Amino acid sequence: MTLNDACDALFHTCNQRHKRHERHRKDKMKYVKIPENLFLDLVFFHLLDHEGSEEQIKKGLSDKMDAILRHGYYSQYKTDSDEATREEARRKYLDSAGILKDFRW
Repeated sequence: MTLNDACDALFHTCNQRHKRHERHRKDKMKYVKIPENLFLDLVFFHLLDHEGSEEQIKKGLSDKMDAILRHGYYSQYKTDSDEATREEARRKYLDSAGILKDFRW
């Protein structure tokens, strides 16, 4: 999966989740947890103009985007009412998690 594909998928997933949750929680905003070392790299980079941690930041954010996508696929697989959509989400989840086809149910 390329970075553009991941960004498009993340945008689509976030957009769907936002619309779904908008009806239930109009005044609540979701939070995303990141590791402390990623947070500190972001602080040093943006507030202290510390160059050199760009690669760690990119890797940390990319890993977090992948985790958010996997969670979105898993949630859709467990909660969607349409069987075809659930199966597609299950397949996407297993692909993104790196589960070999021989070990799938």
